[in-house]
Amino acid sequence: SSEHPGYEAAQAVDGDPATLWHTPWGPDAPGFPHELRLEWEGTRSIAGLIVLPRQDGNRNGWIRRWEISVRLPGQPAWSPPLLSGQWPANPEPKTVRFPAPLEVEGILLRALDGHAAGPWASLAEISLLPP
Repeated sequence: SSEHPGYEAAQAVDGDPATLWHTPWGPDAPGFPHELRLEWEGTRSIAGLIVLPRQDGNRNGWIRRWEISVRLPGQPAWSPPLLSGQWPANPEPKTVRFPAPLEVEGILLRALDGHAAGPWASLAEISLLPP
């Protein structure tokens, strides 16, 4: 949904836990919710996600409440939230498993709020769990 210059969404899928996606900060920072969308050509079978919070010792942007939607094959719109929850305030990877593997064309992670006092979301890496 938004990204701060130098902290683009592509850094959440670059395989490097030292880089990160971060929403804008400063006086005009947008508030929650924030969205990170992963989309690709064709379909992929996935069993869930692994989300790695930023790893630089700064909690700004650590996601607390979240929900996940998917785009099913041939559907133009995102599904209603399939899963939702709350992550603890720690730098450990967060694993989200679907009840059963899904064939999808995309994943939408919506950050509803965070552990820091500001309106930011961030993460170091997001990866797909194979079935």
